[in-house]
Amino acid sequence: MPGYTYPDLLDKLLSAFISRFKAEGWRAEELYVLLRALRRAGSEARATLDLGTGLGRLIPVIRAPLTLGLDLDLTRVREARKIYRRAADFIQGDAASTRL
Repeated sequence: MPGYTYPDLLDKLLSAFISRFKAEGWRAEELYVLLRALRRAGSEARATLDLGTGLGRLIPVIRAPLTLGLDLDLTRVREARKIYRRAADFIQGDAASTRL
């Protein structure tokens, strides 16, 4: 989506919510849900799509042979590429309209 920059209004609202309800608890819950999903996929998961990847902070947890991170914000996609260049591929785009 051209013109998108982080943070937008929804990012700011979510940040305020997390701050109010203790960020550590929020991250622990997020990790719990992710680990359950990965367990359900089992070792058969050969590819993973990380929608709204941001800086790619979930990439080390995912550990699939093929991982693609997708985010609207090109600046964040570029940073994720620098951090996790060997672990995943990253593209900028809208999940609703990006052809994969």
